Amino acid sequence: MTRSIVLLLLVNTTGAFAQAPVPMHEEPRHRLVLTHQQVRVMDVKINPGDTTLFHVHDVPALYVAVSAAPVDLQLLNGKWGGTHPAADPGRKPGDVNVDTSYVRQPLTHRVTNVGSQLFNLIAITNSTMSPSDLGSSEMPGALEMQNRWFTQSRARLSAGAAQRWYSARSPTIVVQPLRGTATVLLESGQKHVLNAPGSWALVPAGARYLLTTASAATLVVVQVR
Repeated sequence: MTRSIVLLLLVNTTGAFAQAPVPMHEEPRHRLVLTHQQVRVMDVKINPGDTTLFHVHDVPALYVAVSAAPVDLQLLNGKWGGTHPAADPGRKPGDVNVDTSYVRQPLTHRVTNVGSQLFNLIAITNSTMSPSDLGSSEMPGALEMQNRWFTQSRARLSAGAAQRWYSARSPTIVVQPLRGTATVLLESGQKHVLNAPGSWALVPAGARYLLTTASAATLVVVQVR
């Protein structure tokens, strides 16, 4: 092997390990689909065997699972966790989890899908913090979580059931994580049809909205404070 080839290999190897971390919303598999005021929405898709770039989590995030798969994590300058392909993914479609620890201690890592099916989340981040006095939120369905960044409920709809109008106190994201078809109707007349797992809609702050379905559907409603 010639000296020039050895040098080229060293340069390529060094470059592979020197990848500069990118913001979460700039990581290619965290596809940014909405930026609205303090809100970002990302459609996170990692195929089996694929690995993200090192990326930084530094704002609170809420994750809605669409397709679950076991993943392994590697912290920057750390080792892989060693997750086995047969491991429990730790979540199932429709599950919601929140991580606000990034405010106190930003996290830089990369993720690889060690499973056999797509890993898919809808990630919602909030770059601001509401006052400690949250007040009451008018939300459709059952309230499941409330903190200084997010309020989240789950609405289970059925055809013919009486529905009511709600007012969005702050930007609100409606996500359909499971099969079914539902409609988010704004009082302005604008209509969003959610007809596939992972589909979502924005309800701007101050708007009134109605959730309907012609069959049955489960929606995750997230008010970003």
